[in-house]
Amino acid sequence: ASPNPNNGQMKIRFAGLAVPTTILVLDLNGKEVYNEKLSDFNGVYNNDIDIKNEAKGTLILKIIQGDKVMSQKIIVE
Repeated sequence: ASPNPNNGQMKIRFAGLAVPTTILVLDLNGKEVYNEKLSDFNGVYNNDIDIKNEAKGTLILKIIQGDKVMSQKIIVE
């Protein structure tokens, strides 16, 4: 996720398995502020997401593929 910190707009880029994938952004209380389900994920993701109308502060980006979870701390100012 870049830039980090950001103003609520960021680019998410990753490569993974070509399996159904979920991209989540959660606040530190576990509340979802962004949820994108990719049922036909082709293995490459390169998109901008906009959460500037959501929570500010420290958030957690999670990318979920089956039983594998990648997470990254992001800062929204």
